[in-house]
Amino acid sequence: MIKTIYAAGDENVGPMLSGEGFLGSFSAGNLIEKVATVFSMIIGFLTIIGIIILLFTIISAGIMWMNSGGDPQKVEMAQKKLTNSFIGLILIIGAVFIVSLLGNLLFGVDLMDLGGLFERLSF
Repeated sequence: MIKTIYAAGDENVGPMLSGEGFLGSFSAGNLIEKVATVFSMIIGFLTIIGIIILLFTIISAGIMWMNSGGDPQKVEMAQKKLTNSFIGLILIIGAVFIVSLLGNLLFGVDLMDLGGLFERLSF
């Protein structure tokens, strides 16, 4: 819809930003909510990928340890890999906590409530 707007006119042109997309209806009023939704989806996806990589790393470290045959160097490599895996787990948990905290403080939206955010999406 295109309206003719005059500089001295008293006509209310309504919301300037509006439309329909894969995230549902869009207007300037709910922009922060839509950005938070997209951000939450990205963070959730990256968290799931990080946990999958973490599980594979822990399993491969266990296999390395079992196949070391008592060789001290191979056992040490497996222990380092396992230690690094648990450090990665702590980093993932810390990142999720920080993102959730910042989302609540800055936007007033729980970025990690993926269930609630997916319910608001309309495809």
